[in-house]
This record gives sequence, C-alpha cells and structure tokens, in this order.
Amino acid sequence: DGKELIKSFIAEGGVFGSLYSQLTGKGATYSAIALEDVEVDTLSYSIMEALSKNNPDLQNVLLSFFQQLALSKETREYEFLCLSAQDRYQSFCDQNIDLVKRIKQADLALYLGITPVALSRLKHREA
Repeated sequence: DGKELIKSFIAEGGVFGSLYSQLTGKGATYSAIALEDVEVDTLSYSIMEALSKNNPDLQNVLLSFFQQLALSKETREYEFLCLSAQDRYQSFCDQNIDLVKRIKQADLALYLGITPVALSRLKHREA
C-alpha cells in the first residue's frame, strides 16, 4: 500500500540477510537502503552452504549468522508486542548510542512504528 517501514539498521561490521530468501530460494521480502556511503560484500547462500559442508569453522559462521538473525527477529517481535513506544525508543537509544546520532528522526520514527510527531513528543517527555 506504499507505507514504508524500517525493519532494522545495520551499523559497521554488521551482517544482514533474508532467512526467507535463503531457505526458499525466492526473492527477499524487503530491500536494503544505505543511509550513508557504504561498502558491501555479498556472498550467495548456496555458495556459503556448499563451502561449509566440509568446513566446521565455516559451519560455525553460518550457525552464528542464523542465530543473529533469529535473535534480532525475536527481539524485534518482543519490542512491538510488549513494549510501549516510549520503551522501544529508550531501548533503541540505549543499545545504539552512536547510531541514534547518525540517523534521521523520520527514519527512527519509521523503525519505532510511530509518526515523527509522536517521536518528537517522546523526546520532549524524556528531556
């Protein structure tokens, strides 16, 4: 319907991927947009999977990647189901001290699932 949402922010050294795409072989259900100049390395999941078959270290990397994606997804679900907008905002700020200074407030509002006006009110309530 044209409504934009932000699923996550990935800072330097971070990884991201689509479990859906990797496991079904279909296209990802979302896209990535760089908010700053960035250098991205990509690796096909099928290539990574083939290389890891006989390499325990690479298997551990893949396991860690899947664990990070699952943890991120579950944390995000918990935040939306159990936390207020104020608590989601505070949690984001606490966990992303450097990042919160670099992203636009409109993008942060989209991530939190609120309007920019509501975010402004939350910030003023906190001050």
